[in-house]
Amino acid sequence: MSTAPDAPRTRVFFHEARRPPVLFVVDERILAGHISDIHDDGFSIITTEDFSQMESRIIETLFLGALDEQRFIENLRIARVRHADVSDSWSLTVFIGDKARLGEFHQLLEAARGDRTQTVDPSVDRARLPRIEPAKHYTQEAVDTRLDWLRRTTGAELQNIDTHAFRIESLAGNVENFVGAVQVPLGIAGPIRVNGLYAKGPVAIPMATTEGALVASLNRGAVALNRCGGVTVHVRRQRMVRAPVFFCRDIHAAINLERWLLAHIPEIRTRATSVSSIAKLVDLQTFIFGRTCHVQFVYETGDASGQNMTTSCTAFACEWIREQVAGDPYMGVESFMIEGNMSGDKKVSFQNVLLGRGVGVVAEAWVSDEVLGEVLHVDAMSLARNFQASEFGAMQIGMMGHNANCANVIAGIFTATGQDIASVHESSLGILKLFPERGGIQLSLLLPSLVIGTVGGGTRLPTQRECLQIMGCAGQGQLYKFAEIIAAACLALDLSTLCAILSNEFVSAHEKLGRSRGSQRITRGELGVGFLRGVADRAQTGGLELRAATEVPLDSNAGIVNQLVSSRGGGVFGLFRYDVEVERGGARERMGAMLKLKSPHAEVGRLASGIVRLTGDDQLPGLFDQNFDVFGFARSDVRELEFYRHAPLAMRPWLPEVWGTRHDPAREVFAVLLEDLSACSHLNTVDHPEAWTDDNLRVVLRDLAKLAAATMERPEALWPGLIESKRPEDFERATPLFAALLEYQQRRAPDVFSGPWMRALEAFIANIRARMEALGAVTQCVSHNDFNTRNLALRPAATGGGLVVYDWELACVQPPLHDAMEFLIFALPPQSNAQALLGWLERYRAEHIALNRPMLAPGASESDWISLVHNTAVELTVNRMNLYWLLQNVKHFSFLRRVTANLRQIVEATHDAHP
Repeated sequence: MSTAPDAPRTRVFFHEARRPPVLFVVDERILAGHISDIHDDGFSIITTEDFSQMESRIIETLFLGALDEQRFIENLRIARVRHADVSDSWSLTVFIGDKARLGEFHQLLEAARGDRTQTVDPSVDRARLPRIEPAKHYTQEAVDTRLDWLRRTTGAELQNIDTHAFRIESLAGNVENFVGAVQVPLGIAGPIRVNGLYAKGPVAIPMATTEGALVASLNRGAVALNRCGGVTVHVRRQRMVRAPVFFCRDIHAAINLERWLLAHIPEIRTRATSVSSIAKLVDLQTFIFGRTCHVQFVYETGDASGQNMTTSCTAFACEWIREQVAGDPYMGVESFMIEGNMSGDKKVSFQNVLLGRGVGVVAEAWVSDEVLGEVLHVDAMSLARNFQASEFGAMQIGMMGHNANCANVIAGIFTATGQDIASVHESSLGILKLFPERGGIQLSLLLPSLVIGTVGGGTRLPTQRECLQIMGCAGQGQLYKFAEIIAAACLALDLSTLCAILSNEFVSAHEKLGRSRGSQRITRGELGVGFLRGVADRAQTGGLELRAATEVPLDSNAGIVNQLVSSRGGGVFGLFRYDVEVERGGARERMGAMLKLKSPHAEVGRLASGIVRLTGDDQLPGLFDQNFDVFGFARSDVRELEFYRHAPLAMRPWLPEVWGTRHDPAREVFAVLLEDLSACSHLNTVDHPEAWTDDNLRVVLRDLAKLAAATMERPEALWPGLIESKRPEDFERATPLFAALLEYQQRRAPDVFSGPWMRALEAFIANIRARMEALGAVTQCVSHNDFNTRNLALRPAATGGGLVVYDWELACVQPPLHDAMEFLIFALPPQSNAQALLGWLERYRAEHIALNRPMLAPGASESDWISLVHNTAVELTVNRMNLYWLLQNVKHFSFLRRVTANLRQIVEATHDAHP
């Protein structure tokens, strides 16, 4: 074991997402890693390379960033090697003893990062904030001084904190030692219909939150309540408490003080309210404990929350009381404390439940069974039953109050409108009750302690005031209206949350999407001969008429997406096999037929969005919804129908015989009636790679090349607007999504998403537009784009034994290599290296050359071929395998690790050779 240098005096860590990448050579091996931190005597590298036998080695050359001859340093000693079991990574401490070389390293690092490397300045006192004259406390000069101190003492760059909309001089009552602002995303929920004395009609609710799905859930509750008339609300009272305690000589003195206080309430009221033109002392209660006398001062505070106001009023009154009794030997008041912890300030207490603190408000609403079913996917009796069970759970653990989710609404509105965030605790104390009534559910909610204000405090800040203005609650005279709106919003979210838990939408992605209007969709009972006749337009044109049809059981009636969408109910999707009797030319015969009912692409989008929300990742849902079309599902329902209707004759030898299609937008019918393929071999062999012999593989690659060659002449002209190229600009716009997906997959399956493969994926995403443009520059064809062993089969030898390909909903225009590669990674067992996979891809390349339809232009080099293979493999990973890995959250795929491992072999084998 080598001896490490002394512990560094100063050490600066890089955030994980901003660690500078490095390549370094040890024992003639080129390795990769990231600089995790720098210190007085060198730096540390984090790498996934195995360093178990590399202690005390020499880094022959270290490249910062890329293999750039201008950014390297040589002959560095690895002083310490440590292994992190959790992340399975290695930390290498690198020692640079020479100060000149250390300076050289820092210069290279700064150049590689492209910005100034922030280091800790040891000359600055880290234990003391900079001293600023009181008169300059709220000036830009003071802010800059504090920010500079923070940067120099922490090493943090602080590029965003000082971006804000505040007038610094106006913040004296809100914050001390001001340096900037923290931004919280703001969403709008509702509008929700509020039926109150002060709030009337629809109100939009501003919600400041970082919790995904919160605003959407509140929206859903608002929709249900609005359809049944909205929420009726009523403010009961306003009550703000401050509770000082007086310390007396003994218990007798405390009792005498209590009697004096109760006898002088009018004078105390006059003194307390003389400090404020708004506060009114409405009650005074006393409590004796030993030699202390606790006093509750109960106020009304107008449109302010009143916590600071009542503190000032109470302090003035207490000083006056002490002066009045100072010479009385029977009371012996020694001192007082402004708060004896009996006010319930920022704490949940039974007092706040019974008497309230702040504004007390009640809300109620009724929701019909019809709306419960259509919007929230539950019924009244089931909802009431589940709620009763949750009430017992609340009582069993001693919960104070009982509601589903009030804290989320109150925290979101409080943050948006400048309320005292610490009062969320007591303000969220709510009691919810519900019971079935009049063919629906009746809901009632009590919020006894809303500590809110519409003037003063944080409500004066610019963005917070604008959020109050959104609700019409800014300024004087708006407090009770504000309380009514908050109560209505809490009831909406509680309703939505309870129903989501009951209907499993709380945890199930496909249920999370909500049932669509099932009453308009076809039912299983309609799938008879009459419906089939309505689909079989092509068969009738050819003189074939359906006379009878009997459904035949099918082992699996749906693909992956249809299974998940169908399981929600409210529609029938998937594959259905029929034994049909047809008449042709006066003669009758029996044959098999398959009916495919496609799920609407909007349902697929909602399904995917729900699955992404199951990840629990903060940024993925928004990125995914914004960029979902990059995966090719837009108009997938219509695309397959139009593909079969207009497929060129040159493609049809490898397609199923199609009897007809039907598109009924009003009932969301996307139907295809085609030949029964059950006599074919290799149907749905996605979990059985052993079924594919070398002869079978050769047949598929041969016919696939012919199929691709049939559309190499102007492929985008065949189905304009439906089957198009993948646009580089769309992929570039989706770069943050692909990066976030990759980061999520790495966290979820670090054994899979690691090593050179990860670096290749990251490099592709970093330069995604150029890579997609490179793929678009080679020969194109109409590609199936989902060409795996779920969607193809081989016809019986008696009929030629050739390829037949179905499920064309994701068809697009792209290089022919894509389909061949996807087929091979699914059809082959796990490969120990890439040689067999690359060999089969070469065979496919040869098939195209034999057809005089090469995939690359004449004169293309071997390097061009490697680039095509590499970019195709990485794009397939980023744009398709990512989706499979996300689907693993709701459906296990036994094939996924095998398929991914095969694709990884291709990526890694071509990564180094890729220019």
